[in-house]
Amino acid sequence: MDQQATVVYDGHCGVCTALKIEAERRDRENRLRFVPFQSSDLEEVAPGVTRQMASKAVYVIRADGRRFSGARAVFEAMRHLPGPWGSIGAIWAFPALSLLAEPIYRLVARNRATLSRWLNLNVCELDAGSETR
Repeated sequence: MDQQATVVYDGHCGVCTALKIEAERRDRENRLRFVPFQSSDLEEVAPGVTRQMASKAVYVIRADGRRFSGARAVFEAMRHLPGPWGSIGAIWAFPALSLLAEPIYRLVARNRATLSRWLNLNVCELDAGSETR
């Protein structure tokens, strides 16, 4: 897996940003390119992904143009990391396993502002009543 993948994430979310920083730290070969959806030309970096879509889920766009969202995107990104993280990502990126993880992903995504506060991370800039991932 030598080609770079683009990760479109919520740049206003503390949890999302903390995970991005950790992935960048582990990504010694720069296989992942992180792009906050709020400050990006999505049509250029992730054709077909709208701001509304990106506000609800993380997206990974592979070099071949295939895109993944939600739990599957998390595991696709992990596949690019070295060591055990890459192995875990490769296993859980299988569609059936990603599908099992999707409810947990959705639960975390819906509550990311609260989780950010609890973990003392930069708090999501979302109102409690706004749409979430």
